[in-house]
Amino acid sequence: MHAHEFGRIIGMWDEYPGEATIAAYSDVKGSIMNKGTKVMPQHWTKHPEPGKSIHNWFLDAANDDYKLLKV
Repeated sequence: MHAHEFGRIIGMWDEYPGEATIAAYSDVKGSIMNKGTKVMPQHWTKHPEPGKSIHNWFLDAANDDYKLLKV
C-alpha cells in the first residue's frame, strides 16, 4: 500500500477498474498501481506522462544534472 501511494505522489496512475487514467492499463493484475506488488514495464515507459519515461519526467522535474546509472 505504501509503495502504491508513493507511486501516486510521483505521478503514477491507478491501474484498477474505474480509476485507471490510461485505458490500456485499466485492470493490470499484479501491478503495484492495482492491488499487486509488481513494478511493471509501463511504470518506466508510460507513467507519469504518456510517451515520457519516469526517468525523463524526473530529469525535467529535478532540473539538474541527474544521470541514470546502469546496474
